[in-house]
Amino acid sequence: MIKATFGNDYERRRLDEQFAGFDVMVIDDIGVETKKRDEISWTSSEWVKLIDMRKDKSTIYTTNFDDDSLRKVIGARAESRMSVNAVTIDLFTSKDYRKRSQGEQL
Repeated sequence: MIKATFGNDYERRRLDEQFAGFDVMVIDDIGVETKKRDEISWTSSEWVKLIDMRKDKSTIYTTNFDDDSLRKVIGARAESRMSVNAVTIDLFTSKDYRKRSQGEQL
């Protein structure tokens, strides 16, 4: 959605206002938006802006990256800002729930 607002300042401001305005937000799969190495710099600066917009708001972030990998994908500044007043919950399983047979418990 953010990339679609390039060149349209009005739409970008509108999107930013929405993003900042929600009392609670869940952002799923952080890091998957970076498909190529040359996108990392852009992604990092965008994450810093978005995290700063969410300051003092409840935000839940999910990712499949460990700390080091996430830092490489979204940048150290963004990863650091995400950790302010945060609780980290590691959820790891040895089985892929998408591959499990019907009825099998993880």
